[in-house]
Amino acid sequence: MEHIKQDKLMQYIDKELSDNESREVKDHLEECEQCRDLHARLANFSESVTQTGRFVFNRKALTKEEEDKYSQTLSRKIAADKGKTIAAILLIIALLLAIIGCCGYQIFYTFAIIIAFIGVILYFWQNKKAK
Repeated sequence: MEHIKQDKLMQYIDKELSDNESREVKDHLEECEQCRDLHARLANFSESVTQTGRFVFNRKALTKEEEDKYSQTLSRKIAADKGKTIAAILLIIALLLAIIGCCGYQIFYTFAIIIAFIGVILYFWQNKKAK
């Protein structure tokens, strides 16, 4: 029997899997004690991070390797969310400048195009980086 990878278990805990994938993981957890144990430790850790809002590691809950991997995943997600927020703000500013540019102020329209371009690049770069 092939065990579920830790990344996939973390996605299952965070409810990031499709319905089919979630069903597969759930079915596997019912049959595999080793994966159930890892799932319980990861879920316990995830809950403690959610409640405290900090990376507080319980040495009994996760091994050092699991800690590091989970920390990296969480840090990557947080960074990606910040980048997406900045990209969204840039696109809103670009939209406002474009509207002002349409009212006869051509320089604002030019700035809108530049800012929109930067926002779109930042958004796609953060999406690629998050994966």
